[in-house]
Amino acid sequence: MRPEVTLWESYGPLFCLEERHIFPQDLDELHFYSCLRSKYPGICVDIGAGDGRIAGEITTSDLTLAIEPSSAMLEHWTPEHQKTVSRIRSLGDPLPLRSSSIDLLLFAYNLVHCLPGSEERLEMFREAARVLTPEGKLILEACPAFGYRGSEPEVERYSHDEDGISLTLRESISVDRITGTITFHMNYTGGSVPGGSALMNLKLALIGAGELLEELKSSGLCISSVWGDYDLSPWCGGSSPRLLVLLERKSVR
Repeated sequence: MRPEVTLWESYGPLFCLEERHIFPQDLDELHFYSCLRSKYPGICVDIGAGDGRIAGEITTSDLTLAIEPSSAMLEHWTPEHQKTVSRIRSLGDPLPLRSSSIDLLLFAYNLVHCLPGSEERLEMFREAARVLTPEGKLILEACPAFGYRGSEPEVERYSHDEDGISLTLRESISVDRITGTITFHMNYTGGSVPGGSALMNLKLALIGAGELLEELKSSGLCISSVWGDYDLSPWCGGSSPRLLVLLERKSVR
């Protein structure tokens, strides 16, 4: 099992607690993906779907498929989402999908930062180009703002003790410019943590917007739109909170 999958087997349940009970729901994010799903009907696949936070909310009469490598994340799907989304436990390389079969492919929630090397990302993007129909679309979300952060000492991010949930997170950050990574060192304590405490290190790739766009263009994909936020505002470099790229297959002539 890959190290990142092993991490999510332990981190997944705590991540789900945070997303459902501690952090406010991002309604702008869900609206953005719901609008995409409505605009591009057909078979939709959410890569790295986690606990179904997005896939479960954007279902239509067309097939929605979730691919997720962590069993812990799949176990936290709600019964309602399990009924409306088909789920596959699998890594994304290669994608367990037929060529030219998918109408809408989602790389949401900074999934691309979980792929540490350029070659690994290129392989994933090539797989995306392979499975998309000629008219299919890929939406990719990234956070170049990671690259503007520096190392930070440990501080308390939150302490939550209500609704039967007892969870405190203290976190420090280390940035390695040589390897191009940012690592979140997470120290969880509380009654909701198995054993009362857990230390986890989430390492993500630092990917500049220019680097990412060049990788995408060299992988058999064509950039249709680039936005800086869920409201479809233009990408404005460091002033944009996120990077959203809509892509399609390059036409073959």
